[in-house]
Amino acid sequence: MFAVHAAVWLAAAASPPATSCDTAVIGGGWAGVYAAWRLVVDSSSLDPADVCLFEARSAVGGRTYTVDVGPLTVDVGAYRFGKNMHLPGDLIDKALNLSTTCYEPDCKPDAEFNQVLYRIVDDQGHNAGYATPLRVMVKQLSAAGVRIFYHHELTGIYDDDAHDG
Repeated sequence: MFAVHAAVWLAAAASPPATSCDTAVIGGGWAGVYAAWRLVVDSSSLDPADVCLFEARSAVGGRTYTVDVGPLTVDVGAYRFGKNMHLPGDLIDKALNLSTTCYEPDCKPDAEFNQVLYRIVDDQGHNAGYATPLRVMVKQLSAAGVRIFYHHELTGIYDDDAHDG
């Protein structure tokens, strides 16, 4: 994730070739989406119209990669979390109020992390995908008026004076 504040021009590998934003968040993984969400939705620190979120792929997620295959939701990347992992744990449980269940049926602590690990589930108890919080935050960002650009790869950052010359 890379955030820039102070009127920048971002040249991207897809059209439009340049977009002016007061605050640009580069990357649609956990860090980028959460940073934009925190600044616009959670704290109302920035005007949504001044914020752009750029993602190189066609979907948010980064290392958290969830795909829907027919009726199944499959986590190909990150897929579980502990309540002591405050981001994302607090966000999933409190701010977004998503349903979770123990990753292991016995709810015993994972030997590696020494804590109970959880996964996000839908209303029927099926895997909803670890990208669910990101998707929910992006919907909230979009509804607030944040401009979100997919298929945009960062190729350069220019200040207003350098771009005009």
